[in-house]
Amino acid sequence: MKKYVAFLLALLMVLPLVLTGCGDQGETQDTTKPTGTTETPGTTETPGTTVTPGTTETPGTTATPGTTETPGTTETPGTTEAPDATTEDPNGGIELPVVPLPKEYTVTESYLPKSVAAELKSIFEAGNTACLAYAVTDDMPYAIADVTAISNGKLKSITIPVVKTGAADANGDFLLTMYVVGNTDTGLQSQTKRTVEIKVNGAEHGLAANSNIYKFVKVDLTEYDITLSDKETVAFFSAKDTVYPAYLKSDSYMVSILNTKFKRATGYYNNAGESGLRLSTNSLLFDFEFERTVLGESERDAALDFEAVIEAVKNVYSGKTFSILGDSISTYDGYSNNSIYNSTIGSNVKLYPYGNVKDFKDTYWGRLMKDINLKLCVNNSWSASHVVGSNYGNYMWGHKDNMLGRATQLHRDSNNKMPDVIFVFMSTNDLLHPSVSNFGTLYSILMKEDGRTDAEKIEAWLAPVVANAENSTSITPFKSWDEAYALSLKAMSEKYTEAEIFCMTLLPNTNGGYDKANRDKFNRVIPALAEYFGITTIDLNQGGIDSEHLSTTTVDGLHPNIIGFADIEKTIIKALYKKTIEK
Repeated sequence: MKKYVAFLLALLMVLPLVLTGCGDQGETQDTTKPTGTTETPGTTETPGTTVTPGTTETPGTTATPGTTETPGTTETPGTTEAPDATTEDPNGGIELPVVPLPKEYTVTESYLPKSVAAELKSIFEAGNTACLAYAVTDDMPYAIADVTAISNGKLKSITIPVVKTGAADANGDFLLTMYVVGNTDTGLQSQTKRTVEIKVNGAEHGLAANSNIYKFVKVDLTEYDITLSDKETVAFFSAKDTVYPAYLKSDSYMVSILNTKFKRATGYYNNAGESGLRLSTNSLLFDFEFERTVLGESERDAALDFEAVIEAVKNVYSGKTFSILGDSISTYDGYSNNSIYNSTIGSNVKLYPYGNVKDFKDTYWGRLMKDINLKLCVNNSWSASHVVGSNYGNYMWGHKDNMLGRATQLHRDSNNKMPDVIFVFMSTNDLLHPSVSNFGTLYSILMKEDGRTDAEKIEAWLAPVVANAENSTSITPFKSWDEAYALSLKAMSEKYTEAEIFCMTLLPNTNGGYDKANRDKFNRVIPALAEYFGITTIDLNQGGIDSEHLSTTTVDGLHPNIIGFADIEKTIIKALYKKTIEK
């Protein structure tokens, strides 16, 4: 009996040590996700994306309401970073480690959205010859106009729309030549950097020699080790090739599918890598898979599947009303000048329809209506309008084409229906006409390092501006662009107290009067004023139209075409996602 008691006492003394040892091992070795944990905030995986082995989901992190883990994503257990904080498990009240996001991981993504690729494949393989033609020797090599999307990663596969074949070699292989070229408008015309000859085996892919074949052929490119920098893209097809890829005629039904669902794919460059670069209105049908290394949160956001992001944003904004205060970029006949929406906008000057933008649904705001179901309240946009007024001297409060005169006319005045969301996209014409729209002192005040925050600087600067405006009757209430912009935001915020307001920075352009240094001033002041008034900034300077590809994204170097508007919409939706879904 005494021996039995002694044994029990010894066991009780040893047991805590055993349990402690097991606990330490579990923390360092157990890489699986514990029951009750949820995803890291804001990290919605791209459908079909594969995460490279060595990274794991973070145990114990919490998910933003409304986000879900996308089916189809696979994860390989590996190692995690050491915990640096704790959080309470909502299911069990247990303290669990909070591990930061991996600093680096790899994603695999496709160029075309899956729904678009599937529909094009179905129609293509039906052999619709009225839509298609094959490569012409005089125009090769070809590059997709959306060259920045075919950059910055390792090519894992190419899907070729084979419309015709030539002779096979002794091994039964057909040839497709791929060129690596620079990805800017001018870079495409420079010397080819390197050439890769892709072998397409006839037996493997069901290709007969010297035949008309309407078939999408997916070729594994892993063995070719084609890694592109962010300054490189690819072009295709040589006169010696024996696989003839199709392109879509500009008036074809298949192009209309791209125009509706994926407008970035519209058009291609002829003679890429040569001296005679031209832009075609026809479209190439190539698709790619990339392997890209993601190094941080902003790059991770860029890798998000846009269709999934749209759905998440739509869940929040569907049915909400929006208004716009803008210039020519936001106009469209019958909308921005229709007094049914607001009695003051009937005489607003419009620019669009313009270029290949033939439908209001092709504008950035029309796309938002279609994609996330926003409802138009008032589009108060005026072509050639300035923040300080385009009437060159008539800057009065009530003058309709300046910003302040229209900042409080963003509601349906027939029934006092107020907008839920307001987009402010003004100042382009002030940028292009600096002699008319003088820049005041705010920029230099903000740039001065004196220990004050931007808000403190603006507070001190704004007080006399407001006092002058309130005391003004027959004279201009402001003396410069920054005063006019600030007073306009103040009036708008006070009028539409329940609205989410978004201010957009200025796009790059090659139009007359453009000055990048001056644009940087506007793009420094706009976010500072927006933040002061509790307004969110959408940075089109960084995320909108690419300054090196204005020939394919604008009609004239300034006003967006359908591809440019698609870029702008994407930037806006990502901003809505980040503000609402990831907050």
